[in-house]
Amino acid sequence: RINNKTGNEIVVSRTAPVNVQIAYTNNLSVPIQDTEITLNIAGLAFDKNAIEVEGGFFQSLNNTVTWSKSTFPKLAETLPGEGGIITLTLVPKQSGIQNPEILLSANVKSKRVEESQVPGEIISTIASRIKFESDVNLTVRSLYGTSVLKNSGPTPPKAEKETTYAIVMSVSNGSNDMTDTVVTTNLPSYVRYLEEVHPNSENITFDESKREVVWRAGVVRTGTGTIRAAKEVAFKVSITPSTSQVGNSPNLAGTFILKGEDRFTNTTVSIERPGVTTKAEDLQIGYGDVVP
Repeated sequence: RINNKTGNEIVVSRTAPVNVQIAYTNNLSVPIQDTEITLNIAGLAFDKNAIEVEGGFFQSLNNTVTWSKSTFPKLAETLPGEGGIITLTLVPKQSGIQNPEILLSANVKSKRVEESQVPGEIISTIASRIKFESDVNLTVRSLYGTSVLKNSGPTPPKAEKETTYAIVMSVSNGSNDMTDTVVTTNLPSYVRYLEEVHPNSENITFDESKREVVWRAGVVRTGTGTIRAAKEVAFKVSITPSTSQVGNSPNLAGTFILKGEDRFTNTTVSIERPGVTTKAEDLQIGYGDVVP
């Protein structure tokens, strides 16, 4: 089992350790002795300096883990119908690998003593492939003075006076290519969407009835944000605060949700980021609170 999943191919996140469990059972009618389990770990997507093994030995020279009766005494003898579980934890590498995966191949050897007292050897092999989902990332921020879109109005925002802000969404991707990438957010009823977008080549729309902004970012290639520029778009909104909002920093947009298709794992990747407020990133502290 890999992160409590079973199968020949398992898809996991790169943001958390990978827990591997190997279960063994004696299905014979006689005891088995001196069981030895060897796990071969292939691939560059794990940190060999961070591997954790329970009751076994990791040989970094050839990336193998071995469990035997000398490290795990229960393997000395396994009675009919009995068995156990051995475990290890792998930590994914976080950078520099396209289409990251790990191949696990376990070989199990045991001795069986027949009624004639002649020992026989039992050999079994199992294998699994671990694929890591894209580590696509979304950052969002509100800007006033440093945006490519020119803004106007008082800062701090003043009750019953209009101030405009730019909302910037930026996508990066360190591993697998992504397709059909879409970012959505919703605007509060008191925020006005302005028809200004940069760059205007980006596919961004606003549905007035749903109050929903949709950015169809499309293909986000591996290395976006590192070896090539991040994929980014800015759109302009305005707010005319009510006197009831004095002393607060009103939301300009709600939760941002990114969804896209991972070409390598054939899974849908989804991440969320908190909404943004009038506390623009490029303004002094306190300049987001509405004043009378």
